[in-house]
Order: sequence, then structure tokens, then C-alpha cells
Amino acid sequence: SGSESGSHKGGGGGLRKGSGGGGGGGSDGKPTRVRTVLNEKQLHTLRTCYAANPRPDALMKEQLVEMTGLSPRVIRVWFQNKRCKDKKKTILMKQQMQQEK
Repeated sequence: SGSESGSHKGGGGGLRKGSGGGGGGGSDGKPTRVRTVLNEKQLHTLRTCYAANPRPDALMKEQLVEMTGLSPRVIRVWFQNKRCKDKKKTILMKQQMQQEK
């Protein structure tokens, strides 16, 4: 199992290197952001909160920051992405329903 954990760490390093290379040369010296990987507990917390309210207020976001240990930016972007994915899924389902008719 030692080799598995070693390959997992190597995959993470490759991810950062790949995102840095694909980031583009003219980024004005800004450091490349590292992709945040959420664990199961963090995901569960975010999904539960999203189910209750897809648009949390500032206070709820602050509580999520404390509960998950993630940055406010990660919380905000996760909710934006989740809303967008749900909207796309809804549109696709409507299109499929219309095609069946």
C-alpha cells in the first residue's frame, strides 16, 4: 500500500505542474492557483447546506468557512459552480422530456 500512497502524492504534484504549464505565459507574474481537493466531510457539509439554501448569505458562508476549514473564495466558487451545474442539468432534462414527446 506504500506504493499507492506514493503514486497518489505524485499525481497531486503532476496536477500542479500541469496547471502551471497550461496557465499561460502572460499572467503578469501572478502565482498559479492550486486546485483545491475537497474531502468527503467538506463535500457533505457543502451539499447539505446547498440543499437547504443554494444561495447562502454572508453569515452562512462564514459558518461554512469555520466548519470546513476552506477559504471564503473556495466556498463562494463551489456554490457558483454547483448552481451552474444544477441549472445545466435542469435544462438537459427539459430538453430530453421535450424530445420524448
